[in-house]
Amino acid sequence: MDILQRKLRISINRIERSINENFGNLIKNLRTELGYSLHDMQNMTGISASYINRLEKNNRKAPSYKIIKKLSTALGVSEARLLEVAGLEKGTDVTNIDTLFYSENFRIGDTEISKKQKDLLLKIIKKIHNSRWDISTKHVDSIEIIELVDEYKNL
Repeated sequence: MDILQRKLRISINRIERSINENFGNLIKNLRTELGYSLHDMQNMTGISASYINRLEKNNRKAPSYKIIKKLSTALGVSEARLLEVAGLEKGTDVTNIDTLFYSENFRIGDTEISKKQKDLLLKIIKKIHNSRWDISTKHVDSIEIIELVDEYKNL
């Protein structure tokens, strides 16, 4: 095989293995939410910490199904969800909020929402959703939500 054919094959392979840039953001968000370090993930999956780090920074193309399966097990999410965010397979009609936030870029008004803003908006929504919001916790929940909103507004 001559050099031109080899380069063409490599280029085609890269295009075929392209991945949604938000895949890495989702992996990192799920990992940090669970309190896992890159080293913890390496121990749980057998995937090198440096490879996971490159995935999170979107410096890698689509991982193999075997890697997605290991990541989904460690992160406690379905393979279908990771495949959907990666843009490799369409999921069901119901979309998880994490997938929704990280599967596409979006804007609010004229402002494109950054990864950091997505992270905080997601935390705010989850905090509201997961709050017991009863007489004994309403005040504490309110303060925690206000602190998250303050952090978001100060970006």
